[in-house]
Amino acid sequence: KPLGKSAVTVVIGAGNTSIDAVTQAKRTGAEKVIMAYRRSQEEMSAYDFEFNLAKKDGGEFLWNAAPVRILSADEEGRLAFAGVVNAAGCRLPDALGVVDVGGGSTELTAGSLENGPSWVRSVDLGSQRLTQHAFGSDPPTRKEIRAARELVRRSLDGHDCPRVEAAFATGGSARAVARIVG
Repeated sequence: KPLGKSAVTVVIGAGNTSIDAVTQAKRTGAEKVIMAYRRSQEEMSAYDFEFNLAKKDGGEFLWNAAPVRILSADEEGRLAFAGVVNAAGCRLPDALGVVDVGGGSTELTAGSLENGPSWVRSVDLGSQRLTQHAFGSDPPTRKEIRAARELVRRSLDGHDCPRVEAAFATGGSARAVARIVG
């Protein structure tokens, strides 16, 4: 049965069965077929003849691919907390806060050195999203800065973080600010 012109098929592996799946998907109407393999082309077990047929049929090949899993906001916050604790080159107080500033979101995490994160929240506002929503000028106007502060304030409303002794900012945006201000 044809898959239809808009179908996209991804085949995992690079043995003869995977190559057959690529060829059959293309021949039954899949518009795009990608074979993803965790090793190089030289390491695949499929016969060269089969591989050449799949290439001729228009299959696409992704070599040295690794499975990817999207982290939840909770996992991202916990990893940021662990990263700060592990990378801090100084003695840390027991009650810590970590702010992971990303482009699209910001994760807020609080916890202790002994027990790890106990409070994790995600705010649907990061540096890129803030820039897109609040700034149209370079440099920004005073009105745009006030609007950005208000947007941040509204985004943080209702996220009452437990009391911490020290807070750390991490993530690409935090590193950029550190470079700018020293």
